[in-house]
Amino acid sequence: MFYYHWKGQKVRTRSRIPSRFIAIISSRLWIGLCLALTIAGYAYGLSLGSIKAYGDAFMQSQLVSVMTADFFVLTWLSYSVMTKERIASRPYLLLCFIPVAGPFLILLLFPRQDVREEKL
Repeated sequence: MFYYHWKGQKVRTRSRIPSRFIAIISSRLWIGLCLALTIAGYAYGLSLGSIKAYGDAFMQSQLVSVMTADFFVLTWLSYSVMTKERIASRPYLLLCFIPVAGPFLILLLFPRQDVREEKL
């Protein structure tokens, strides 16, 4: 993860990912579907979840505490990627700190036009 953030030059190579797959995952329909599923997950967790049960699990299980740390690192990494790739401007970058939904919102607001295979 940290390599991506601190690497110097971009190395342009030909993508091994099929262009059709890239077109599908970069479509507004797919991003909108992912955003809707994320919001549904938020609603489910907020309505049926328990902060007390999470606190107990956090204190008893190392897995939950590690996953919580990973969650914060990945939230910071999404901000870093959006900044380095210049996907969004400054006011919208704060959306990256809304876990999972923020980057989807940014991708819906600022669709990338240059998503295609890059050749040497």
